[in-house]
Amino acid sequence: MKVLITGISGFVGSMIVKKILNSDSLQEKVTEIIGVDIREPNWIKDYNIKFYKASITDDSMESIFKEHQVESVIHLASMMAPTSKLSRKQEYDIDVGGTENVCQMAIKHGVKQFITASSGAAYGYYADNPEWIKETDALRGNYEMPYAYHKKLIDELLQDTQKKHPDFKVLTFRIGTILGDTISNQITDLYKKPILFGVRGGDSRFVYIYDEDVADAFIHGLVNEKKGIFNLIGDGALDLEEQAQLLGKKSVRIPYSFLKWGIGSLRALKLTQYNVEKINFVRYRPVLLNKSLKEDFGFTPKHTSKQAFVRFREQNLKQRM
Repeated sequence: MKVLITGISGFVGSMIVKKILNSDSLQEKVTEIIGVDIREPNWIKDYNIKFYKASITDDSMESIFKEHQVESVIHLASMMAPTSKLSRKQEYDIDVGGTENVCQMAIKHGVKQFITASSGAAYGYYADNPEWIKETDALRGNYEMPYAYHKKLIDELLQDTQKKHPDFKVLTFRIGTILGDTISNQITDLYKKPILFGVRGGDSRFVYIYDEDVADAFIHGLVNEKKGIFNLIGDGALDLEEQAQLLGKKSVRIPYSFLKWGIGSLRALKLTQYNVEKINFVRYRPVLLNKSLKEDFGFTPKHTSKQAFVRFREQNLKQRM
């Protein structure tokens, strides 16, 4: 099987590659890996991979498909966080336009399977979210949050593609918050502060998946030629107070009106990158149910949400506690 991986320099892409190429049994099934990214990872020279420095929006993607006769695609390239350097349209062109470009090239050149990383953010951050969100629940990714809205649009695009091309196996993972030994993002930054802050009146439950479990799920889907839509997350959820207790820290829930005023004031003075919409990002977390992942997809993460959080704490925060 010849596999093309976009966004190969990211932590999930790199972990998938290393797991495959360090396993004799997996190498028997995956005979060639082709990597595409806008930056070349420093570890890639240690592995037998054909790497292309390119954007998923480039016309050169077609020549890559032609040259390598790709059979499966793992699509990981996306905008991971808001940036002031790109306009909303530019982010849309990369996230949605880039995904459509790769997907259409895959169909055109006879690719059998397309695996992609969506997000629980596609469901949206709303007060009336179900207590546990299933794959059949509505996608309402908030328009005011480009990342969430683009994940919704990409998810819908791929669902439509699957209907139009039933023999083209589309596998979409709606992933919860990823934790890992080396991961640092806007969520993990919250845990490095002396006090955990939440929003009064919001549930603020978090569901987690460890990065190794993410890589294993992608590999399971790849070698077993799976298709469908699955929430990718560990069992259970942790609220603000539970997280604070595990970290040995205090937790404080602040009224929404006060947070709205404070962030608005700081933003007006250009003292913060966050906007008012970010409040709901913490206030109304989409809490994903993984029943279909275990029963229909046939994969059970090794870490529960709590185990993933504790491992993250031990690997990343032990020197701060």
